[in-house]
Amino acid sequence: MKPRTGAALLVAPLLLGLLVGFVAPIGGFLWRAVADSEVASALPRTLAALAGWDGAAAPGPAAFAALAEDLREARARDAETGAGSLARAAARLNAALPGMRSLLPATARRVAATPRGDVAASPRGDVAATPRGDVAATPRGDVAATPRGDVAATPRGDVS
Repeated sequence: MKPRTGAALLVAPLLLGLLVGFVAPIGGFLWRAVADSEVASALPRTLAALAGWDGAAAPGPAAFAALAEDLREARARDAETGAGSLARAAARLNAALPGMRSLLPATARRVAATPRGDVAASPRGDVAATPRGDVAATPRGDVAATPRGDVAATPRGDVS
């Protein structure tokens, strides 16, 4: 055996240990930084509904209906299995939009507590159910329902 071959055989376990203990975890961190499987698995209908959205105006009612259904389903699935897919999706979205970590689960709780109905956008992200089962918001982002089940807002943004 040549001296160089013997030296290479002695250094090989050290290089393998560095690869396993140092390079592989850094590669895993880098992969998780760009992979976005959490949101796609928790909100598949919403992502499909937003695929053609240009971002210039609010998405259409179909996107909000898809979000409501995804949130209902994710919350029910997490309650059954304890998987936490909604929490992981919220944490991932929080990296891009601070506040999503608390907003997404809170919205899921509110949507799950409402009967299935129509969905409308809330600029602040709040939702509430009317007695008719609709979900609506005022221009200011607050939500409330009249006894008849309608939601109305004054020009100032108050609910009347």
